Amino acid sequence: MVNRERIVDVDWAGKTDGSAYAVKLLAITENRTGMIAGITGAISDMKTGIRDARASVESDDKGRIEVTVEVFDVKHLDKVISSIKSVPGVLDVERLQGAV
Repeated sequence: MVNRERIVDVDWAGKTDGSAYAVKLLAITENRTGMIAGITGAISDMKTGIRDARASVESDDKGRIEVTVEVFDVKHLDKVISSIKSVPGVLDVERLQGAV
């Protein structure tokens, strides 16, 4: 019942060599001492590399910490985001488009 002329060979996209992807995240935080240390510590606890980190305080007195991390897949990314969100004083974490 299979029409052999309609079968197409395919290859799945994606990296299978265990390479890491650079993903830029933005954490909105309370403006208090130790926020950068807490966030980088949470990322380090996940055995995740950091390629870049930048911090600033906005006019609304909230911290804005952009960090580019190395993740292997979406599941790993979700774990890293959850770890950052668990840091006291972190209000929100989101993925930004583009990476360094």
